[in-house]
Amino acid sequence: MAVNKDMFHAQTTPSNQLFNTSCKVLDGVSKLKERNAELEKKVEELKYTVATLETDIAMAQSWRTTTPPVGADLLIETGEGFWRVRFNNQEKVDYLVNEGKIKRWIPYPKTIG
Repeated sequence: MAVNKDMFHAQTTPSNQLFNTSCKVLDGVSKLKERNAELEKKVEELKYTVATLETDIAMAQSWRTTTPPVGADLLIETGEGFWRVRFNNQEKVDYLVNEGKIKRWIPYPKTIG
């Protein structure tokens, strides 16, 4: 059977359009997958940020009257003022709290230095 130009054109045009459409769809899917990966990464970063903020807020909502943690940078209030300290000895911390020398404390703000 002989194929003339009109028949060839009629057969190739729809499939060419389908091919172009499928290429566009595949490109769109690839872009969506890339964007999805970016958003998932962003969600993980935000989860970490939220967890950090929740911890910071929990620690800084009010001055603590309990025993401060050993080894942490602290801002303490004593009868003589405010001090930035780091205690490395639990017995010393317990003594200072029990003797009333430490009235209140909070973790030392990271933004100050």
